[in-house]
Amino acid sequence: MSVAISVDVKGFDDVIKQFNATPGQIKRARKRAVKKTVKQITNKGRRAIAEEHHLPQKVLKKSGNYRGRVLSRIYHGGSGGHIWFGNNPIKSGYIGRLRNAPNHGGAFARDFYFKGGFIATMRSGHTGIFERDGRKRLPISEADVALDRADGLIRNLAQESRGLFRIILQRELNYEVNVRGSH
Repeated sequence: MSVAISVDVKGFDDVIKQFNATPGQIKRARKRAVKKTVKQITNKGRRAIAEEHHLPQKVLKKSGNYRGRVLSRIYHGGSGGHIWFGNNPIKSGYIGRLRNAPNHGGAFARDFYFKGGFIATMRSGHTGIFERDGRKRLPISEADVALDRADGLIRNLAQESRGLFRIILQRELNYEVNVRGSH
């Protein structure tokens, strides 16, 4: 499951009319405003999810071979921008320091405890905390942390994005008209 946020430039004619800007100035200001809004919402989303789930932000970035990260794609153009947030669980091997807890009968990945879990390194070189799927030795699966509260956080950001875009568009138009001029 995932949540997408769209930043759309339509409906901001009242902001544009406040400034006596040329079409070129409006186009440049709008493009920069979309780009900055998308970047700010992306950073706020990553920060909010990481804080809510007690994870480091770097875990939520798309990197390495693991494609289940939270932030997948950012697109921004002159007419709008889109941010796609997935909420796939984060596998234990990507969370942080792994350590066995033999006295507790499990293992820790950072501050997350996995009862019955054990640390193992796969043939690919990936190290993680694994759990047995039954009573037998095999099959096993890697333990993960669910991002169950991510949807609500992102929906709040989606509502906030329109107001943020308005503020940034005003700033960018002011820059184009009063600072940059007719260059």
